[in-house]
Amino acid sequence: MTTVVLAEKPSVARDLARVLGATLRRNGFYEDARGAYKVTWALGHLVQLAEPQDISAKWKSWRVLPILPDHFPLVPRGGSAQRAQLAVIERLFTAKRTDVIVCATDAGREGELIFRYICEYVFDAVPPEKKFMRLWASSLTDDAIREALRSMRPLHHYDRLAAAARLRSQLDWLVGMNGTRALAAQEPVRPKGAPCLTVGRVQTPTLAMIVARDEAIRTHVAMPYQEVHVDFAVREGTAAGGANLVRSVYVQRSENEAGKLVWERRLFAKDERTEELSAEAIAARARAGEAMVLGANRESKAYRPPLLFDLTSLQREANVAWGWTAQKTLTVAQELYEQHKLLSYPRTDSRHLSETVAATLPSVVAAIRPQHPIVLAERTGIAPLGKRFVDDARVSDHHAIIPTGAPARGLARDGDAYRLYDLVCRRLLGAWQDDAVEAVTDVVLTITTGALADRYHARGTELMQAGWRVLEPKPLPSPLPEGLRAGAPVQVVAAAVKALATQPPKHYTEATLLSAMESAGRELEGEAAEAMKERGLGTPATRAATIETLVSRGYVVRSGKSIHAAAEGQELVRRVHDSLRSPELTGDMEARLRRVERGTDEEQAFVRDAVALIEQLVAAHRGRSRAA
Repeated sequence: MTTVVLAEKPSVARDLARVLGATLRRNGFYEDARGAYKVTWALGHLVQLAEPQDISAKWKSWRVLPILPDHFPLVPRGGSAQRAQLAVIERLFTAKRTDVIVCATDAGREGELIFRYICEYVFDAVPPEKKFMRLWASSLTDDAIREALRSMRPLHHYDRLAAAARLRSQLDWLVGMNGTRALAAQEPVRPKGAPCLTVGRVQTPTLAMIVARDEAIRTHVAMPYQEVHVDFAVREGTAAGGANLVRSVYVQRSENEAGKLVWERRLFAKDERTEELSAEAIAARARAGEAMVLGANRESKAYRPPLLFDLTSLQREANVAWGWTAQKTLTVAQELYEQHKLLSYPRTDSRHLSETVAATLPSVVAAIRPQHPIVLAERTGIAPLGKRFVDDARVSDHHAIIPTGAPARGLARDGDAYRLYDLVCRRLLGAWQDDAVEAVTDVVLTITTGALADRYHARGTELMQAGWRVLEPKPLPSPLPEGLRAGAPVQVVAAAVKALATQPPKHYTEATLLSAMESAGRELEGEAAEAMKERGLGTPATRAATIETLVSRGYVVRSGKSIHAAAEGQELVRRVHDSLRSPELTGDMEARLRRVERGTDEEQAFVRDAVALIEQLVAAHRGRSRAA
């Protein structure tokens, strides 16, 4: 009898075939000499949901809405190469000798969907004489593949994952088909040959965030203000720019919106301002008054080693460091995973390791440590990591991205692949390092002129302990000079008034956009974003593709690191229904998909709410059309 293994890509099929001994290359698959194993591959999605007009003739008209099929037929996808490979898979799956079929597509929601859709297309019903198994691998080294083969489980153990994948696919279809057609029904006549505006469950709220940010920048009204900057010398004779200078800013006590006492450094022009509060008068007093240190406070702050990388945090880091697009980071990470076998599965949303994976770290660290001849913590790779990094409950489909420990052969040290690989290695090694400790000194100085006393604030930061930052250094503000004690006299070296203006928010970069997508519209980072992941827009595996779709359809444009909305994108967001613009609503749906995956939300309840959303969307667009 024969076991047929289906991988997602030809390169992965080749690795599986080598481990299984299926080294004979056939047309569309590999097999061993006895015919016990046949390893074939998909080419991404070979099967997709049918178009509305192929489900029912009534939906040939774009004005017949809503589109709510009772079932979702599947049809082949792609050109002749894809259809030929689908025919190979169908022939292998349905062969009488085939008694075991192994799902070895990517171990995650999309990989599960690829396999399930192919099976549903090939078999009207699951044939009882065939056994279905699931191979789940987090890296593609030979050892990892052998372990995954030994620990395969029956496919039905992943039915909840498949249900969430199927619901996500159907929801995206419903939103896309109904939203796009409803929008087209009320659109003005578009130029000949111009494509219609398309709507997407994740694409549209992502675009809406970019449009809203651009609008906030465009409508920002700059408010002019002034600041008084004074340089104090701790000792006499300090020249301008000397090491003993304290650069400070005039501050006044005020209350913020919450009624909390704060120090305000901006001097906004006000009609009722007295002469003594004008910036020029304050600067003049600084030049003539008597200066001293009113008080100094020094506090140490420890920064724990950062969490390990998931895909989104890795994409953010690469964008900030090198200006890479999210898609480029994903492409390079996939290359390191599939071709070089140097990284674990990159399309993960977890920043933690399981206990099982953590047990392999000594050998991984032993392999990568020689590449980093710097002073590491004494028991790096040997001492067990704590719950900050190792937590089974916080590992979803896959653990955090880590090196596999395979030899890094064939990587040019100045190439993109090595740079990304090195970044992941450093992040893992940093997990054993001590905290980075900074000493922050806040100083309040005062200048007395007659009965008036003006206050100035200065802050300095000093790195007391590098800790994990020996692996990920960053520039720090300069420390303040010594001798800044309460009551100590200081000398005014220079005083100047700076004319400034309030600034608009910054355009999204891919790094900040990924953060906002991860946390459903809130620009959060670090552990705050981690807590919002279940409510994000899309998944780590799909966010790069969403951004690229917006670019390819002309809805947004890149300008350096910044992302701007194009006129087409602005028009789409202006015309689309509020529910499709809302990052929060889309984030709620994503959170429910995750609950379906865990078995804590009912599929039927999700379907009912999805149908209600579509009906609300169509009704709202009809209302707009009538009003127009």
